[in-house]
Amino acid sequence: MLSVMRSAGRLRERLDALQNRDDEQMRRMDKMTKQLDRLAARIEELEEEIQEERALGMRVAQLSDIVQELLIPVADRDEKRLKELLGTYADSL
Repeated sequence: MLSVMRSAGRLRERLDALQNRDDEQMRRMDKMTKQLDRLAARIEELEEEIQEERALGMRVAQLSDIVQELLIPVADRDEKRLKELLGTYADSL
């Protein structure tokens, strides 16, 4: 009877140890899930920022084209192209 009690005690200790390990693993999984959620949100923010930067880059390129066309002497300037460039830029605003 005493050996059964000891065996039961050891089994209970092992069960408690397994439960503690499972609890720790659940805490770690919860922590990792939260971290993944934060990373996914940050990636989404960065993707939006990249799109904004691309749009700004396009505007800078359009303005560069306009400035370049304006710097050409009036006699050599392509007024039609200048109007197109200004129209394209105005449409993008």
